[in-house]
Amino acid sequence: MDPPRYARLEDEQRYVVASVPEASRAPREIEDRYVRGTRLRLRTVRDEAATVRKLGQKVRVHPARPTPVWHTTVYLDDVEFDALEGLGAATLRKRRWTIGEAAVDEFLGELFGLVLVEGPRGFPAPVGGVEVTDDERFCGAALASLDDAGARAILLTARELLS
Repeated sequence: MDPPRYARLEDEQRYVVASVPEASRAPREIEDRYVRGTRLRLRTVRDEAATVRKLGQKVRVHPARPTPVWHTTVYLDDVEFDALEGLGAATLRKRRWTIGEAAVDEFLGELFGLVLVEGPRGFPAPVGGVEVTDDERFCGAALASLDDAGARAILLTARELLS
């Protein structure tokens, strides 16, 4: 597949871990809204300094694999974000720490207790982590679309992987 004109290639590995590793700075709060029936995601990122809003699109390079993807991001002002926020979407909330080249996501709400570590392909695997890179169930859009029973099932799956 030819790269989309303004996209960058993202090829990450993902691991489930038992808890958030030691971090040196405060996490950011992230709310992702996966627009139903599309490859679009509205994201709000809050930290102590600012709130950033963006529209993202991820297009798989290989349809059968969740990574790698072509990722395009557009930064939005409040008016633009408000115009898109009403679209039907599945929502996912998490706290994110950056540790080295990895992002550590602690999920909130029904997925509280799930912790994933993501980084560029080939980054050092987290101690005690179990790789779930190619497991569709651990992709953001799939996690956002879970109902209560699905959230309980993915938490159980994560615990079983770690045991």
